[in-house]
Amino acid sequence: MNKPLFSNNLPFLFLCSAKCGSTSLTKWYIAQMGQLGVVKSPNYYRYLTVNQDEVIKSLQKEEKKVYKLTRKPYSRMVSCFFHIIRHPVLWEETGINGEKGLSFIKFLNELSKKDLRRGVANGHIAHQYIEGEKWLIDQYITLENLSSELRQIEIMHNLKHVPIEDLNNRIKYGDSEKEIDENLSDTVFEKDQVTKEIKIFSHKAFYSKEAKELVDHLYSIDFERYNYKKNLV
Repeated sequence: MNKPLFSNNLPFLFLCSAKCGSTSLTKWYIAQMGQLGVVKSPNYYRYLTVNQDEVIKSLQKEEKKVYKLTRKPYSRMVSCFFHIIRHPVLWEETGINGEKGLSFIKFLNELSKKDLRRGVANGHIAHQYIEGEKWLIDQYITLENLSSELRQIEIMHNLKHVPIEDLNNRIKYGDSEKEIDENLSDTVFEKDQVTKEIKIFSHKAFYSKEAKELVDHLYSIDFERYNYKKNLV
């Protein structure tokens, strides 16, 4: 899991897994702190600024409301697929080699050989759900409804309105609604082929019957715990 979003100046903290919209969420969080444009980058804030000891102390004392951002596994796994292809350092960390290119279906078959439990697998491929987290989380919000749900949090905590759309100028892999006739589940992509153009494809383009069944099985705990329906809509 990414490090929590925590600030002594805000009455809540956020938990979020990799490839679940953490960059967009972090920008919003930093904006609510009044530090947008001051903090070097979302990653800098999450990994170098947040004090883990303060987070643990706050959780133990139940000082802040705890939110967790989740994402439907179908689009998340397409995003993970391309992220791993683009970053050779993850080939070793995940045990999935993309040096000669990788298809989505091969990626999923490689995942089927691994223990995907949180804390065991690399965070980019691990389940979002952490055993026992229900005792910690006060409220879940979804990437699919991020804008409206953050607006409700702003109202609840009397925060300024920061439209998430104004902060995020990137289309996430698999989030486009553009439909294509071709099924891409068997298409091999190499590192240099993963360009911005690929982001225009809906995640549904990468799902054959086999691919869907694999994600349904491999990430069944995320579907169940976060009440996601097993459909590609």
